[in-house]
Amino acid sequence: RESDISTISLPTAPPPPMNAMAPMVPSHVRLIVI
Repeated sequence: RESDISTISLPTAPPPPMNAMAPMVPSHVRLIVI
């Protein structure tokens, strides 16, 4: 899922659905969850 990682890494990109469920979880943890 390199494309997902790239999207999350972009500060201007809209937050993925998982962010809505866990907004306080660090991005590197979100990658593991996804």
